[in-house]
Amino acid sequence: MKIFQKGKEGLVELKGFKNLNEHITRIIVGTLLFLIVSFFIYKGSLFLMLFLTFISFLGSLEFSKVIKNKIGNENFLPFIIIISLYLPFYYFLPFTSYETILIFLLLILFFSLTFFKIGNGIYWTFLFSFLLLYLPFLLSFAIEIREIGKKPLFYFLFTVLIYDTFAFYIGKFFGKTKLLERISPNKTLEGFIGGLIAVILFNLFSFKFWELPIPSMPFLSIILPISAQIGDFFESYLKRCLEIKDFSNILLSHGGILDRIDSYLFALPIFYLILRITL
Repeated sequence: MKIFQKGKEGLVELKGFKNLNEHITRIIVGTLLFLIVSFFIYKGSLFLMLFLTFISFLGSLEFSKVIKNKIGNENFLPFIIIISLYLPFYYFLPFTSYETILIFLLLILFFSLTFFKIGNGIYWTFLFSFLLLYLPFLLSFAIEIREIGKKPLFYFLFTVLIYDTFAFYIGKFFGKTKLLERISPNKTLEGFIGGLIAVILFNLFSFKFWELPIPSMPFLSIILPISAQIGDFFESYLKRCLEIKDFSNILLSHGGILDRIDSYLFALPIFYLILRITL
């Protein structure tokens, strides 16, 4: 199905609507994901932790399949299990984020030395585990925000979703100026500005509802979109280094788990820090 607009040579296909079915699928999958995440946020921090543990497990599986293509058929299951236990460990035991990271790095080092011979994948295994630890580490801030309350976390979810959506479609239809073409050729300045304006408007009309400190609104309006974009660039850089387009296709047009949550990961600790300073 195609949508057309008038041009100098009659009707021409409107940029961005070359595959309307893909856009419809993207919207449907995105809506379902939003409802699922909203359910676990509403149920409380324990349910949210269990859900994010499952997400961390799926993300680790995606990454392990990519790494296997680089170093051969190594068994990453012990490391995936360790990484997946990060959030329950952090949630139930009295350790800080930094203490938890140190403990898990030592566990990973121990398993690397135990399961692999020196020079046979240990470098890739340790690198793989270290890179994947950033996933549960950053997700742990969602649990901390949920402990503060439902509204702040829902606000965060809406804000990044609005930025992501408007940046994607405005960039798709009107984008011309590349932001960082070598890292992510599809990201444009027009898309970034469009997403930023959408977040500012969202805050102007709804900020009081979220019961957040009014002085934090200008910072959140600017910093959250920027940090979300940095997260997107980080994942894009990682994929370029690994020479892949997406980590998987489990979410259809959204790609994989890691492809979908990239914008949220880097924005989570920034939002948490602003909450702690302003509340």
